[in-house]
Parts: sequence; structure tokens; C-alpha cells
Amino acid sequence: EPQHIIVGQHEGAIYSLAWRPVAAPASGAPLTPDVAPSFATAGADNSIRIFVQHPSGPMATALVVPDAHDSEINCVRWCPNDRTLLATCGDDHIVKIWKYEAPEAFPDPIPSAPAPSPAPAPSPAPAPVAPIPPPASSSA
Repeated sequence: EPQHIIVGQHEGAIYSLAWRPVAAPASGAPLTPDVAPSFATAGADNSIRIFVQHPSGPMATALVVPDAHDSEINCVRWCPNDRTLLATCGDDHIVKIWKYEAPEAFPDPIPSAPAPSPAPAPSPAPAPVAPIPPPASSSA
């Protein structure tokens, strides 16, 4: 079972998701949006979204960049050596490097969507139909 299901945040397909490199908070320090687990998404709506795990458990939207590219975004990746840098590339043939500053306070959590229902069982195959006999020929 998934821990969180996030729906309705993008207007179209999501083509890429990247987890932000982990940062350990200082010993005894409270959890802040800057060190909480987070990930970025991008896709067909040309936008970037960054989600952060709220202390109560669910994910929260930390940042939305609408129209980050002039066309669909194919890939989003965090820099492994600098947690503030994010790269995107899209169908506009452009690579963009973004500087991310986490919010100071946690945004409101996104209500988790219900788990998708299992696919309905396939309908039984229809019973075979007997061929219709040709009409009897009439002799006149």
C-alpha cells in the first residue's frame, strides 16, 4: 500500500520525479522544510512542483513554478552536491538550472487521495452463438 497518494497537482501527465538529497538536521534541532524529505515533479503542463513531507505525515506543496518551460518538461533532477540546485529540460530544447529556497514554515498538507480501487473483474465471455441456418429454399 502506498503511504501517500497525491492527485490533481499537475494538469496532465507527470514525466519526471526526483527525490531531493537528504540533509540531516542538527542534533536536537526541529524538523524544518529545508531538511524534511522532499521531491520535485515536472511534466506535460510545463510546470515544476516541489513537495515536502509535513511533520504530521502527509506531503505539502512547497513550490509551484507554472510555465517553467515553453513546452513539456521531460526531466527534473536535483544536484547531488548542492541541495538548492534543480535542473530541468524540456521539449523546448532548453536546460534550466533553478535555485530552490525552502519555505521557512511548512505549507498546509495535501489531503491524501484514497487508494485507487482495484480494476473490476473482466466480464465473462459471452456464450457462443449458434450460426443461423440459411433460409430453406422454396420451390415454386
